[in-house]
Amino acid sequence: MAHRKADLVQETSTSTGTGAMALAGAASGKRAFSAALSNADTCYVLIQNGSAPSEYEICLATYNSSGNTLTRGTVVGSTTGSTVDFSAGTKTISLVAPASKMIVEDNNGDVSVTRRLGAGGAATVALLEAGGADGTYLWGLRGTTKGVRAIASSTAVSIEGVDSTLTASYQPLYFNGSYLAWSLSGVESMRLDSTGLGVGTNTPTAKHDVAAGALGTTAGNLIQVARFRFTATNNYQVRMYGERISNGSDWTTASFTIGAVVDTTPAAHVRFRNASLVLGAFGVERVILTDIKCAPVVDNTISLGEGSNRWSVVYAATGTINTSGRDTKVGIREATDAERRAARRILDGGPRLYKFRDAVNLKGEQARLHAGWIAEDVRDALEAEGLDPWIYGFLCADEITTVEEYTVTVERPKMRKVETTERAVDLVDGQPVLVTRTVAREEPAGQLLPVVDQDGQPVLVPGGQPDAEGNLPLIPMLHFVPEVELVEETRTREVATGERRLGLRYSELEAFLRCATGA
Repeated sequence: MAHRKADLVQETSTSTGTGAMALAGAASGKRAFSAALSNADTCYVLIQNGSAPSEYEICLATYNSSGNTLTRGTVVGSTTGSTVDFSAGTKTISLVAPASKMIVEDNNGDVSVTRRLGAGGAATVALLEAGGADGTYLWGLRGTTKGVRAIASSTAVSIEGVDSTLTASYQPLYFNGSYLAWSLSGVESMRLDSTGLGVGTNTPTAKHDVAAGALGTTAGNLIQVARFRFTATNNYQVRMYGERISNGSDWTTASFTIGAVVDTTPAAHVRFRNASLVLGAFGVERVILTDIKCAPVVDNTISLGEGSNRWSVVYAATGTINTSGRDTKVGIREATDAERRAARRILDGGPRLYKFRDAVNLKGEQARLHAGWIAEDVRDALEAEGLDPWIYGFLCADEITTVEEYTVTVERPKMRKVETTERAVDLVDGQPVLVTRTVAREEPAGQLLPVVDQDGQPVLVPGGQPDAEGNLPLIPMLHFVPEVELVEETRTREVATGERRLGLRYSELEAFLRCATGA
């Protein structure tokens, strides 16, 4: 059914009473209602009794094609102010547009509507809607299934998206004169007021205030501030978050962290806490820097450098301090005769003078001389006395690794370059000029495919152009499916070279060499 307006539609009727009017045919020079209306269509009519000129009624009528009748509905105006009980006589029934239902400029050139201003001939597809059944919203814009409306009260105005019936609130924008708020599904998620911007809180207390929200089940109550994703699968991201102690809200012991994470596991993070800087990896704090020290967080667990990644020079005001208390050692004993002989062999071989190969490659003959023992000589002297050289801490052998590149084949969305035009205002000699320019951009390549349900049947939704009665046809639901391509990505990894780099702990070696004399 639809509401119809048409010209030159007029018929006569001899029906009496307050019921439906049976149509008796078109008046001279006019059209019948059947020529302009379909079954169940509505229209406004003027009914006048020629035999009793004082009897008239302007009302909403519904056309019934099977009985060729008009069922009278809401009365716009009449002799009695309500439905008229027509007496005998021939009635003239005309299709009209009542003055109260017309949009006409007033003396100021203004027009007004109390409800919907439709588009496309369908009353339910409103371009503009004012008033509303609940009498609370000022205006609304609607399509077939979604819309937006402005709601007013005595103190506030809210702009919100709504469903097709204008009953369910969805993502409202709310302003009451003192703050602006954005909500999702009825829950406020952001507020801007004179204090600042609050995210997840309706009472911001700082210029940028983020409400507490636990990221996990840890006692520290992690509070996420921001997260930056690097892949569509959300596997790699950088996250900033704060932390609060578990037994209260004392932010003097709080921390702030910037971390790179894989899924929910921090691969690496930097934490600022209590005037200190903490470096961590995989959820474990490793190194702490304060105003007086740089130290590992956990005692005796991490190394400074490694066999394949060495420091070139270590500068220090004093020597290193090595743990040497009796209570930290077990198996304390004197050197054996074989160990004394091995120490004598090392001494007899004597220290050597040499240049480091890396320094020669870099500086040539300007490379400086160094004095020390040769690790292979120390090893050979121990083996010559039947000793296992690798049980002694002063002799070291570290595996050498190298970083190599490798490629993997991965899927990623295929992109295509498109050109679009946009309009902008440029200043030309101080004059704003509206110009049109061509802009190149990339967008995902793909196609719209029909959606099916779990049984493989097409999913249909209302859409397309309304029919003559204003009903929307059912069309397949479509979903964009991106086109993917296989690409080669280069990555790096550490691999063993099969080589070992020999080294010596000189302080321990010097102590071992004193065993040669028993001193």
